[in-house]
Amino acid sequence: MTAQFADRSASYGAGDRLAATAADLACVAVPAFLLCVLLVSFQPFALHSVIVNNSEAGGDAINQIGYSALGIVAFAGMLMLAAPARLAAVLDPVWLAMAAILVLSAFVSPDPVSALKSIAFTFIVVLVGIAVLTIPRDAEQLRRVFLVGICAAIALAYFGVIFLPDISVHGADSLEPQHAGLWRGYFSHKNIAGPVMAVFAFFGIYFIRTGARLTGLAVTIFAIVFVLHTGSKTTIGFLPVVIGIVMVGTVFGLRGLVVFMAIIAMLTIGALTVGSVIWQPLADLAAAASSDPTYTGRTTLWAFGLENIQHRFWTGYGFDGFWLKPVVTESALPFDAEWDYREIVHGHDNYIDIMLNLGVPAGLFVIWALSLRPLGAYMRSARDMANRRLADLFAMIVIFAMLNSLLEAFWFRRDDPIWIMLVIGIFGLRMTARLPYPSPRR
Repeated sequence: MTAQFADRSASYGAGDRLAATAADLACVAVPAFLLCVLLVSFQPFALHSVIVNNSEAGGDAINQIGYSALGIVAFAGMLMLAAPARLAAVLDPVWLAMAAILVLSAFVSPDPVSALKSIAFTFIVVLVGIAVLTIPRDAEQLRRVFLVGICAAIALAYFGVIFLPDISVHGADSLEPQHAGLWRGYFSHKNIAGPVMAVFAFFGIYFIRTGARLTGLAVTIFAIVFVLHTGSKTTIGFLPVVIGIVMVGTVFGLRGLVVFMAIIAMLTIGALTVGSVIWQPLADLAAAASSDPTYTGRTTLWAFGLENIQHRFWTGYGFDGFWLKPVVTESALPFDAEWDYREIVHGHDNYIDIMLNLGVPAGLFVIWALSLRPLGAYMRSARDMANRRLADLFAMIVIFAMLNSLLEAFWFRRDDPIWIMLVIGIFGLRMTARLPYPSPRR
């Protein structure tokens, strides 16, 4: 009789261990799959110019069906696998308020239906990004998820450059001949490939710090080499600045120093970029400090955007309601304009574009929510080693996005990988501030 009960106990114990192993595998495999799709998209190697109308790039049937299905998988995965406390930690009334603002702004847009559709798919992507962070049960599982996603993305990008150079390297086309020979990998443009690879370098540093030294070193080197071949001067400049800001603060154990240096860097670069079209002394300083004080013609876009903010100060032009819309396409182009902004997809500045879309009051709220507020979460993140290293990684992503936002526009742009990385950085900081990632279970 005793032997019979012992056999049953052993059987139950083996079954429990098998179920626990399957659950652990699912907690890595599901978010790793989600992250791979987010980074690679459903249409890698699809070519779109930042000059030609690209507004429909995320709105075709493949993306609509694909991201809808991905959202369902993410939602189901969180319900079945994520710890309730971790799900509660990511609930954020500020993001709910931003969603409400965007929905209201859609009715100001020239095409409310398309704007609402874009908003819906944008927040499906946000949901998937949250699932990547909440399904893993501990810091080690999350690290494995990142390892799979980042390594797969880098491998695919290099595969394209080596075996598909015609579509992975910019050619001497009539629209952007100045980019000939610059790498873009499976991304649609080198201005997307460069910043994303810079973020991958931050992950490489995180892998090195968490014990995967050889893999982390390889990721960092391959990512930096790719950045150099994109020819993105701003990304090449921001990359060491961001690493330096976070690492200096980490060495001295002063997170307030990280936040202070990040804000100073943002104000300094903002003065030399957007500030140069507002105040002539700053324009003179930018001309002295840079070989291209127009930032490849961006100053024309910023001046035009700032002028039009005044016309819709309170409400803006609605979500996705300015660039490529009649207010721009039917306007007169100055003879000395560096770019023909009548065919530009965005204004190459998140801060200006968000105020064009939402108006100044709502735009300032979003700027605070996406740039400054996460830094407060970084200062409150838990002090144990696993959380500290994760918080440093997420802070690098957010600070880099803050600086890059002065020269590019990617907020709420559906499946833009830079936006996806920012979402992961922001919610990652929120989670490390509210609920520490436990050490691996033994």
